[in-house]
Amino acid sequence: MKRNFCFWELHEVDGLAYLDFARWPGVRVLYSTRVGGISYPPFDSLNLHYGRGDKKQHVRENRQKFFHVVEVDEQRIVFTKQTHSETINIIRSCSDAPQGDGMITDQRQLFLGIFTAD
Repeated sequence: MKRNFCFWELHEVDGLAYLDFARWPGVRVLYSTRVGGISYPPFDSLNLHYGRGDKKQHVRENRQKFFHVVEVDEQRIVFTKQTHSETINIIRSCSDAPQGDGMITDQRQLFLGIFTAD
């Protein structure tokens, strides 16, 4: 299934749904949905965040499935620890462990990840 929402394209692959912002050549912007994972309520179903009370094995399997479908190596993603501040971090490598609420990079094949509430 593929549907368009203004600038976003909704894709469904192997029961997993995600959004792809395909307007910037050379830049991938992906947004997961809750559709297609294995977590039970209240985390159902595609919970990708450790530390919210979901079983670690479920989160691990959800991540493996999501990153496989979108063809992203999870080891190439830098996640920020959000602090609800004005801090923006410049990310240079996968080993960075930023705290703040924004990230930028000019490094190819380095992915920036954030978690949002639904």
